[in-house]
Amino acid sequence: VDSNGTAGAVNVGSISKKFDVYVDPYFPRNVLLVGRKGNSFLESGYVYAPYVPLQVTPTIFGTEDFVPRKKKSKSAAAGGKRQARREVGDQFVL
Repeated sequence: VDSNGTAGAVNVGSISKKFDVYVDPYFPRNVLLVGRKGNSFLESGYVYAPYVPLQVTPTIFGTEDFVPRKKKSKSAAAGGKRQARREVGDQFVL
């Protein structure tokens, strides 16, 4: 979190008024990640969708040994094909 209260990637400008430039303080400084936004959600460069963060069942006792049990499960999806990651030399790092 910076002094403005912003966390994560920050829009720092654009290139030729065509490409938006974002900087993430946790991303490696010598790596560029280029993605295509597309016209709809289906054309996104990358999608992370944690639709069920964590689900826990009630305590269940085993019928054979009476040992208490709980089940935990998590579901998420991530993926994308419209992106490129490249490493650059030190002369381009700000």
